[in-house]
Amino acid sequence: MVLARALGRPRVPAIGGLLCLAALGCRLALWLSVPSTGRIVISAAAPSGRGLGAVEVYVDRRKECDTAPCVVEHLSTGSHNVRVLADGYKPPPAQEVVVNSRQDAHASFTLGVQ
Repeated sequence: MVLARALGRPRVPAIGGLLCLAALGCRLALWLSVPSTGRIVISAAAPSGRGLGAVEVYVDRRKECDTAPCVVEHLSTGSHNVRVLADGYKPPPAQEVVVNSRQDAHASFTLGVQ
């Protein structure tokens, strides 16, 4: 009986260790399978601070929204060019916005009077 206990005990830590490694491997595989993208939250206002009606929001020269605030999702990490246009307002300078993986970046614009 003493011999059976001595032979059985070393297996328990080894099996426990293997289970821990398998669990860590699964978590790592899940983390790597999630796309590494982020999003930009874009706001725009008139010079008086009021909201605007129709707005055109462009990210990397591609029109993304017709209103503000605008949330552009699934953007690759790195720098993106953001522009906002509205009829009757002077367009503000474009902004370079850096997107980090799984995070929100913010861009705020105030349009000028024409």
